Amino acid sequence: MTARNPMPLAAVIVALTLTVVVPAPHAQDAPLWRETVSAKVESYDYSAFGSLLVQLKTGLLALDPETGKHLWSRLDVSDYSVLSGTSFGVAETAAGQTVVDLESGQDRWKLSSLGFSSVKGIVHLESRDLMLVFGETTENRHVIVAARDESGEIVWKQPGLYSAPALASKAHKIKYRGWLSDTEHTVVLDPTDDGLIRLDLRSGQLLWRIAKTELDGQEDFSASLDADGRIYATYGKQLLAIDAEKGCDVRKRPGHWSRGGVRRQRVLRHALRPCELTSRFPKETL
Repeated sequence: MTARNPMPLAAVIVALTLTVVVPAPHAQDAPLWRETVSAKVESYDYSAFGSLLVQLKTGLLALDPETGKHLWSRLDVSDYSVLSGTSFGVAETAAGQTVVDLESGQDRWKLSSLGFSSVKGIVHLESRDLMLVFGETTENRHVIVAARDESGEIVWKQPGLYSAPALASKAHKIKYRGWLSDTEHTVVLDPTDDGLIRLDLRSGQLLWRIAKTELDGQEDFSASLDADGRIYATYGKQLLAIDAEKGCDVRKRPGHWSRGGVRRQRVLRHALRPCELTSRFPKETL
């Protein structure tokens, strides 16, 4: 999902009037159009259809950015986020979260259909047409459900990532602060209060887990997949080399990772030896 742009109040609202200026080849004295809105503008964004989405304190409004024509409105929406690369968004309503068609403003499906008692967040995998929705159910304090963006069709459910006794105490705390879809069928997730995990996107099966004790868990995971099947990444003050298939032990080097392109990866190939497969978790904890 993409973050929206908070709009400076002075640039948008004059006596509760929304004013849009579209760049034109020749300078002009007046805005192209004005739209008087019913409440304070809190944020705005553009949909995949090019419509202007305006979040008001009293609901969500969609306008044609060229003419200011009112396309649709939803008075029940208190917040929303756009699903990148799609024509959909996730809207927060009094009845719960729902996936909305941003062309029509109509509901496509409700997140409550996935069986959660509480939704904690969403990992949107744009190139896979998948949403990994995570939260709590009445039976489990941490469940991930993979659902199709457009229909809400459930592909799989994974309730066992934090069900083992050694991990259960952190289940309700887990959110995902970063991720890397390293192959067509796999994703590496960076959970809070844990190390790294890799899932099979076809089944939800846990492929490997690297313990938090192996990582500097106070910082976000920033990953780049190298062509040889290893993941080179920064994690806090560490440089990591991980065998993407095996989830092997991590060889760490202190320092900082420059943001260079090809040169950065060439340096890492020489600086970090590929790690060897070791298992720090007995099968029952996986």
